[in-house]
Amino acid sequence: MSEQPPIRCEFEAKDLILRLDRTLVCDQKAIDALVVDIMEAVSEFGCAEEKEFQARLVLEEALINAIEHGGGSDPSKEIQCSVCCDEDRGMLIVVRTCESGRSCTTASMRTPPNGCRAARRGKGRGPLRAP
Repeated sequence: MSEQPPIRCEFEAKDLILRLDRTLVCDQKAIDALVVDIMEAVSEFGCAEEKEFQARLVLEEALINAIEHGGGSDPSKEIQCSVCCDEDRGMLIVVRTCESGRSCTTASMRTPPNGCRAARRGKGRGPLRAP
């Protein structure tokens, strides 16, 4: 039996109902305010209806992992967080750890409502799904 290729969800800019891009210093003390900011927008746009708790956990875990493992809790590094929402595909959370003059290391997490699996891209943590 041949293996079928993984299902991919493509997020198109024209279909997004929400796109947030935020940057924070690589310090866990900065997480709470960022999570509150992002989750307020997610709630306002209905991006994670009935799954806001799970989406918040995925976001917090992604940020904590990026700070601890990607950035080594080094305040000279930055964490970039992008959150996109598409009514049909759910949420896409992308977290990058960056240093001045270097490229970012990316970890993507998708919380799609329709069961699509995220394609692994970049380095770092693979996809996380909210139940």
